[in-house]
Amino acid sequence: MTKRHSATIAVRAGIAEDPAFAAVTPPIYLSSTYQLPAFRQAGAYDYSRSNNPTRDILGEALAELEGGAKAIITNTGMSACLLALQLLTPADTLVIPHDCYGGSYRLFTNLAYKKQAFKLISVCQQAQQFGALVVVDNTFLSPVLQQPLALGADIVVHSTTKFINGHSDIIGGAVIAKQQSVADELKWWGNCLGLTAGALDSYLTLRGLRTLPLRLKAQQANTAAVVDFLVKHPLVARVYYPGLADHPGHQVAKAQQAGFGAMCSFELKAPATLLADFFAALRYFTLAQSLGGTESLICHPASMTHASMDAAAQKTAGITDTLIRLSVGIEEVSDLQADLAQALAVVATALAAHGDE
Repeated sequence: MTKRHSATIAVRAGIAEDPAFAAVTPPIYLSSTYQLPAFRQAGAYDYSRSNNPTRDILGEALAELEGGAKAIITNTGMSACLLALQLLTPADTLVIPHDCYGGSYRLFTNLAYKKQAFKLISVCQQAQQFGALVVVDNTFLSPVLQQPLALGADIVVHSTTKFINGHSDIIGGAVIAKQQSVADELKWWGNCLGLTAGALDSYLTLRGLRTLPLRLKAQQANTAAVVDFLVKHPLVARVYYPGLADHPGHQVAKAQQAGFGAMCSFELKAPATLLADFFAALRYFTLAQSLGGTESLICHPASMTHASMDAAAQKTAGITDTLIRLSVGIEEVSDLQADLAQALAVVATALAAHGDE
């Protein structure tokens, strides 16, 4: 057969492969330890920190989706980043984008590495000249919308908490390596440091993965409609979404992605003192950390996801006090637009009241 499509990979992972009872969906292997075949004879599994059947099914699916040799499933997205760092030696230099995820920024800067931003393909080309490895965080797009390994990257990391799981009920991560030798080293460190994920979280992530292409299709359609609404609203100073032709990353995104994703942000054209009123008025956008779930979330990066960055670093990354980030879910889009409209109306009323004072 030809190369499988992403939807087929996601749905068929582990299906009809149960060796014990021929269960269609794979069971959850919660056991922490496994019986050896005999004295001094190693079995396929011995201890769940090292290997777990449920976790392995998820890893095989993600490795195939990303086009990698192997995936190591970790207990958090941050542990996936930490695991990738184990490939560094004291003499190595780590190059990161300044506007990366706040938790990653905190980890990298506190480990005292230097940073600089590049386009992905440019990074890969330059890295090859120096024999360097390129690690790409593909959390916002998932392998359905972008495969960094095919673009020249060596390692992909994910917070599977987000789009891959898609239901905001697990914490997890994944590291996928292009080369088997690199994957083997990462697997060794994952076991050594105890970073691997539990069976139940792996099972729930695998269950969420099955609907990933369908969820992303709906979320992107909703996001495009929400962005269209925001662009036209008088209380929105600017909208940031790579699907917009005037976005600085539009051409790059168009060239290397299969879609523009379900994340957008905008600048509120009002004092930051009115943010509390705006957030309190929302009914369908929940003020919360994280992203990528079926439910729509809204957050204030300066005080939430990127709070660990100091004021100067936030300014360099383009994070202002009035910047608002949306993770658009799969609700009826007219309800989402109406929710933003009524919350912005609250801001308009407050502005009018202040103008009368």
